[in-house]
Amino acid sequence: MQMNHLNIPVTDVAAAAAFLTTHFGMTEVVAPSRKFAMLGDEGGMVLVLSNFDNATQSQLPGAFHVGFMMDSREAVDAVHQRLTAAGYPCDPPRLMHFSWTFYIAAPGGYTLEVQKWEGRPPRAESL
Repeated sequence: MQMNHLNIPVTDVAAAAAFLTTHFGMTEVVAPSRKFAMLGDEGGMVLVLSNFDNATQSQLPGAFHVGFMMDSREAVDAVHQRLTAAGYPCDPPRLMHFSWTFYIAAPGGYTLEVQKWEGRPPRAESL
């Protein structure tokens, strides 16, 4: 069995989709409308962005986030630099949770993490 998609309820589908296609290289599988978009990545993961209830505030729990794994600390730093240069405020990367990482409040009302595991990724039971 393989997970193939994740639906994230967002407050602004178009802004959330534009952010992910512009800054994270995701591609449109289904073009954004006011209520729905479907994006894909090179690994086959599909991310659905939706706002079926016309929400104006995020309904996601505080710890919810979507993560992007990078190949190096330098790649994490480069993404951070691009995002801050584009006007997206976020704290600088730091060593946390076994990884070089930073979080950003993404357009649409959810949190996104950019990270590079330091050493071997931890097993779930060790967290």
